[in-house]
Parts: sequence; structure tokens; C-alpha cells
Amino acid sequence: MVAIMTGLTPGAAYQVSFRANCRVTTPAPDPAWSLNGGARMPFTASPPVDSWQSHKHPYHAISGSFVATSNTATLEVLNLSKVDASVLLDAFVITPLRTVDTNDQRSVSHRAGRTPGAGAAEIQPLK
Repeated sequence: MVAIMTGLTPGAAYQVSFRANCRVTTPAPDPAWSLNGGARMPFTASPPVDSWQSHKHPYHAISGSFVATSNTATLEVLNLSKVDASVLLDAFVITPLRTVDTNDQRSVSHRAGRTPGAGAAEIQPLK
């Protein structure tokens, strides 16, 4: 899966988070992801969700951060398994990371001076 994140501020730091798991009926997958063209990072998607009632194995929380180099960035999620293995993905979120302005020691959301929540970033499927 490849998606484009839009509405970013160049030079601002962002955190991307999502949840992952796998199916009970297939072998454990070999998932990896990358942000903004960076190196592929493996992540855990097993043990699988075992049933809706027990929730013994909830989705695994995955997160990473990057600094935007333009107003868009790519998000790539891969399953590198050599066998039939499913990766289940859910709840993708992009959050601006707060930084500290060393000139006046106030927390700011964006180095570009935008107010928090202005021009919220979004994830768009790659067409």
C-alpha cells in the first residue's frame, strides 16, 4: 500500500501511527513500512486477533516520525512474506510533533508559524 500524506508544512516534524495485526488462519506476516522515502522499518503484526469476544491479542500499535521536506510525503506499507500471510491495518493518524522554539522557550506546533490544527494533514490513497 502506498499513500500520499498532504497538507504538511515543510520543515515540521510529524508522527504517523496506525494499528496492525494478522489473521488467525494464515502464517505470521513479514510487514515493513517507510515514511517520506526513508528506510523500510519492520513492524510486528502478530500474534493474530483470535476472536471478537476475547481480545487476548489486540492490534499492535505502530508509530514513527519524520520531518516533512515538502507539503506532501509518502507512506508505504509492505508485506514481505514469501507465503500467503495477511496484514490487517487500521486507524492511521498523522500528528504534528510539538517543538520548542529556543528563542523564547514557548512550545509551538509548527516551525512555519501556523497555529495548531490549521491545514490539518491527511492521508490520501495513491491513485
